[in-house]
Amino acid sequence: DERSTLVLNCLREEQHRGRSSHHYGRPGHITGSLNAPAADLFEPDGTFRPPESLRAFYAARGWTPQMRVIAYCGGGIAATGGAFALTALLGHDAVSVYDNSLQEWATDPDLPMSAG
Repeated sequence: DERSTLVLNCLREEQHRGRSSHHYGRPGHITGSLNAPAADLFEPDGTFRPPESLRAFYAARGWTPQMRVIAYCGGGIAATGGAFALTALLGHDAVSVYDNSLQEWATDPDLPMSAG
């Protein structure tokens, strides 16, 4: 697949930036990933935002329908919200969830992480 890949961290911004006391072995995010908090996908009543709003949310992070997307979080749970929004609500056909996410990545000191 020759598509470019967009890696999205679905945790809250303070965790992405490494400013939260809650982390998964090392604070921060997978180097090169962009923050797309799963919590920001919802309306105040708990329903998903409308497709046009979700499209703008992801486009602001560089997403285009031609890209492959890998969504991750702490263990793979919050990332499923982003994967659902992209596939079921926006019709995107190339989305993966990194199962075990930072619980696996952050514990390996050889894998790159960034904060800030």
